[in-house]
Amino acid sequence: MCYSYVMANRTQNPELEADKLEKGPEGTDIEAASALTAKKTLKVLEGGKYGQPVEVAGRKFENPQKAYQKLKEALKYVKTYFGKNLKINLDEISFKKFEGDIAGESTEHGAFINPIMLMHPAMRLAHVIAHELAHNKAQIMNEALVESYVHEFFGEDGMGDKYELAVDQFREFAKKCSGKESSKKAVEKMYELYYSGRFEKIYEMFEKNYMKGLKTEEEKEEAFKKFKDVFPELNYVTEEEPAGHFGWKGLTSKKASNDNMEFGNVAKKAA
Repeated sequence: MCYSYVMANRTQNPELEADKLEKGPEGTDIEAASALTAKKTLKVLEGGKYGQPVEVAGRKFENPQKAYQKLKEALKYVKTYFGKNLKINLDEISFKKFEGDIAGESTEHGAFINPIMLMHPAMRLAHVIAHELAHNKAQIMNEALVESYVHEFFGEDGMGDKYELAVDQFREFAKKCSGKESSKKAVEKMYELYYSGRFEKIYEMFEKNYMKGLKTEEEKEEAFKKFKDVFPELNYVTEEEPAGHFGWKGLTSKKASNDNMEFGNVAKKAA
């Protein structure tokens, strides 16, 4: 299952244009054959010297020490901001070449990052790693929730605006759920509840802090519709429960659509 970022304006950067990413047969699991774990990547880059190209998952780095420092810094950012909630296992974070301009994806085997990200600023690399880790091995399918959660910590870092509308809409939803808390705290809490499968608790936040303040049934019905719009991947069973409550069976499917994010300024040479 792929939850991916896409790098835009690639043709304007000769260094990116020269990189023709491999395209494997659709549906082929090439992870084991082509990926290099973050743990091994650190060792490979650390032992390299400037002017002696080092290869990571099919991409060569003329300055491996610079890439090494970026990866170390990015992992530190991820651990600092998300270590409480995300499992950061260097054997489950890997670098892998992708077809097209995909920068990362989450699968049942872990988080996979395009090695070209090692040429980008550490904060941007950390954003991609955190985003893919936040999908929890493709178990959390809600892109707006995942990106909003990551965005609350990283903010604007040049990732682009493909998710901007979804993040803005989710932030508005979070405000309705927050009560006396900040929307940032509400987003973090909702992510933790979703991660643990306690979907009903998310609705209870929405009901307590927003729906109970509505006066008419029409307003409440509209609010319920908005709630379902925010979490379209959940299976609702309202007819078996009292009005205003939900008996959720869980996710309707283990398969989600590919929602892509574009970098906003990849045309400039990666720092």
